[in-house]
Amino acid sequence: MRRSVVALLLTAAACGRAPGFCPVVAFAGATPHSADGRVAMALLATEPAARRVCITVFRHSSYDSLGDPAAEVAMAERVVAQDDVMVVVGHVSSQGSLAVAPVYRAAGIAQLVPDATSQRLARFGPSLMSLVPDDSLEGLALAAYGDSALGARSAMIVYRADEYGEEMFAGLRTGLAQRGVRITAAFPSLAESDLPTLVNAAIRSGPADVAYLLGDYRVVGRAALALHAKRPTMPLVTGDAAAYPEGLTEQAGAALPSIRLLTFRTTLGDTARVSAYRKEFRALAGREPTPDELLTTDALLVAVAAVREAGPDRSAVESWLASLGGSRPPWPGISGPIQFSHPSQAGFDVMRVEHGALVPVTPR
Repeated sequence: MRRSVVALLLTAAACGRAPGFCPVVAFAGATPHSADGRVAMALLATEPAARRVCITVFRHSSYDSLGDPAAEVAMAERVVAQDDVMVVVGHVSSQGSLAVAPVYRAAGIAQLVPDATSQRLARFGPSLMSLVPDDSLEGLALAAYGDSALGARSAMIVYRADEYGEEMFAGLRTGLAQRGVRITAAFPSLAESDLPTLVNAAIRSGPADVAYLLGDYRVVGRAALALHAKRPTMPLVTGDAAAYPEGLTEQAGAALPSIRLLTFRTTLGDTARVSAYRKEFRALAGREPTPDELLTTDALLVAVAAVREAGPDRSAVESWLASLGGSRPPWPGISGPIQFSHPSQAGFDVMRVEHGALVPVTPR
């Protein structure tokens, strides 16, 4: 069958079908230059295995197509057209993952979502499984950090008016109310060009102890820069979608030291495996990995383990994954134990960007 990209052979054992057949883990919706797939392949190449498994990477041609429903669905249709695909890892955002979930469910293919956080993803279970908590829990964690670590009793919020921003805002608003923190202003942004205007409106609404900026690195960086120009000492807090150090550094400029990022906790795995992963990532990408990239690698590794254990059968692979943490023990991921039988446990770290890398902030 013709492939849209080249599949890399990871092991050498036969897998029970015609000679040359290799059951595939599809990494779909990858960014143009992501290293996750190559890192996973390199790690797997050092492991002995009883079953041959391949990884095929489907990349977007440009960053502009990321999250675009038409582009994401077109990619998913290419994936399901390959009858050797046993499981899909992706896509890379909540919007993209939601757009393609019906395509994979109709094809009977399990979908592992590494870092998308929309609460709407639960509608497509049990075939869609997420490695991380949803936006509502992250919003609660943002409120907890502002209260306990910063002592904030009032807050302003600027958020992107999309799936991620609106659900994060809902969780944050609930968390602030529970802690008795007053919201002085809350403004949704429809475009990056709105941000200076919205920031000025938020400032005019009254003083606040902390500003929450909810969106990707472009939204957060530009809002932070506008806010820092008027309130240079105000602490700025954001979530996982902004955890792209290079992009955030470029967008935030002088405001960067004021930004604290809440990211998914990825420090619960075996220390030796984490060190090996980071070494491999640095060798291939020339930089430190982000938490999202570690989670994506874990999703690829557990997907390969499912195909190796369950065999080249889509239904069996889905059942094997769904049993983790239930009839089977959690799978030992690099980021920590992975299980899908129970809801993801909320675990977050607070980070800052320093010299192009994410560095832990204390106290957490």
